[in-house]
Order: sequence, then structure tokens, then C-alpha cells
Amino acid sequence: MILLSSTSLILLVFCSFSYFVVINGRIAITIDSSSSEEEHKPKHKEPCCTDRMKNRDESDIDCGGFNCPKCQDMKKCTSPNDCLSDVCINNTCIPSPSCQDQIKNQDEADVDCGGSICPKCNNGKACNTSEDCLSDQCRVQFCQTCSLVSFQNGDFESGTISGWTLGGGLRTSISSSEILPKYFLPGGQFYNYTIAMTHSSIVTNGSDPLLGDLMPGIVEGGQYSFRVEDLEKGGYASVISRKINNYFCLDIYFSWLAVLQNGNHSSNQSSLVIVQLDDFTTGESLILRRYDAGATGSGVDNRFQAKDDYFYTPAWQSEHLAIDNTRFGHNFTLTVLAADCEPTGHVGYLYLDSFSGLSP
Repeated sequence: MILLSSTSLILLVFCSFSYFVVINGRIAITIDSSSSEEEHKPKHKEPCCTDRMKNRDESDIDCGGFNCPKCQDMKKCTSPNDCLSDVCINNTCIPSPSCQDQIKNQDEADVDCGGSICPKCNNGKACNTSEDCLSDQCRVQFCQTCSLVSFQNGDFESGTISGWTLGGGLRTSISSSEILPKYFLPGGQFYNYTIAMTHSSIVTNGSDPLLGDLMPGIVEGGQYSFRVEDLEKGGYASVISRKINNYFCLDIYFSWLAVLQNGNHSSNQSSLVIVQLDDFTTGESLILRRYDAGATGSGVDNRFQAKDDYFYTPAWQSEHLAIDNTRFGHNFTLTVLAADCEPTGHVGYLYLDSFSGLSP
């Protein structure tokens, strides 16, 4: 390239990375353009732990790897050595284990509880030993509260019906198929306060007054049990019911004895007993026993024996409901009904004892 001036001849000659200024035939200036370009080019920095870029062997920006500081919680990691907490899970640094991290770690029995470091676990939480539990009760690896305290007066050992609800009414003109215990409890369509309060009672141990030695022990344990309905004919029905709230035991136990007098009636007219344990929370019947003194004997099973015109259970019938952890904290209701026959000439009654979370 040549540039000309009007006053003097000025030549600007480019040669490779240098150029010359020629004035009146003489080289006046020599400039090395390569050195000038290098001076203006941006300088490249070496990768480092403060360049705000994820490079070298860093696991996250400016942290982790062999050269940079360890990463803070929630930063990316490839191994525990990348983390300040020394804990890398799913390629993420997480806090040092604690009893508030909502993770089952350390020697915890359940999330943030149990073990040698964290607080004891509440009911329904997993456990390894009883020491993991606030209740000091660990069964099949779940904390529970299972004692007579849960069923206060469940065995009538206070000598009263404290904690229980009584019901009763006339059974006459009502077919067995139409009888439900709730109809005879307070608020039910057949409820009668006087009958409810006078036809059932606490009893002490001894033989049954009608069957004698055929039913020698009418108390299963302790000093008392409860008799539902009286020993007299007359066409009455009586009920007792008990609700246990917020239940965490893995078992429910109770026991009963029944006496049904056979009057050669059909099942729909005969004396009957109903034993029912419900999950009140879900509305399910978990145990349902319904027996009557129908003339054919089809209304009873092998729990019963026959003597003259009676069907009876010679020994206590123990009921056991095993509760899985899906029912933890539910409410359960035990309800028992006993009724004379519809024509009023034959009795039906039942003894109840040992309602508890522990085996009798």
C-alpha cells in the first residue's frame, strides 16, 4: 500500500508484520506491527479456584477436587472428599448428620430419633430396642403404648363401669335380623335408660347361677367381670360399649362367656348375643360374632356346648386382634349385645372381661 503527500513524497510500505515510512526516498520510520498487536491482545489467565468457572477437576464452581477448597452444603460433588460435611449423596453435598436433618442416618432407628444420639421415638415409629421408644415399648420393630392404662378399667377391676357406655331396651316384636347394638345405645331408636341401667351388672367370681359347674368361673382374671343382660326372661336386650382413641398397641384382646336358652324358636326369634370390634376410624368390623339359640343349633359353633335347653360356652372365649402399622393411631370400639328371645320366654346373656392390649 502506498500513500502520497502533496508536499513531499511519503511512502508507507507494509512488509510482513512491519511497515516503513519513506519520505523523499528515505526510510524515516520502521515499526514492528507484530509487537504492537501482541501488546493489545487480552491475556489468558490460568484456571484457578476463584475464576468463577467450573474447570480442572472441580466438582462445582471453584470447589471440590484435588486443588480447590471443599464445597459447601448442596453443592455438587463426586465423592465425600469434595464436601465440607464429608457427606456426598446423589452427587450433592449434604449437612453433617444431625437429629434434625430429616434423614435416617447415624444410628437412628427412624428418621431423626432413636439410637444413642437422637431423642427417643414417638409411637408408630420404627425401633430396634425398647430404649428407642418414648413408651419404652418396642414390638415387631415399632414403638407402641400397650398397657392397661390404654384401657382404663378395661377389666372392670375398679368394680364400676367407668369408661364404658351402657344401653338397653325392649326386644319384643324385633326380629334377630333387625337387631343392631347401636339401636339400643343412647340415641338409638330402641334405647331405654331404665332398662340400660338395671339389667346388667358387675359380677364377682364364682359359678354361673343357672349353669353351676358347667360354667365354673365367671371372672377370667382379678375380682370382677361384667354381665350383659340379666338372668331373667322377659324380652329385653342390653348393650355395653367402649371406645379406645388414638391407639398404638399392636394387639387387642378381650374375652367372653355366653349363655343362650333354646326355646325351640327360629333363629330370627331366639335369644342372641353379638360381639363386635370395629375400627371406628375406617368404619370396618374387624371381629364380628353373632350367635343365636335357634332350634336347629345352626346359630352357634363349636365354641358352644349344649345342656338341656341351653347353648353355652364352658370356658372363656379369648379374642385377639393383631393390628398392623397401617392402623396406628386409629380409634377402636368394642360393643357387646345380649338379648332374650322375642316371645319373651327365654334368656340370653354374656360375661365380658380382659379388654386390653395385653394377653390375659
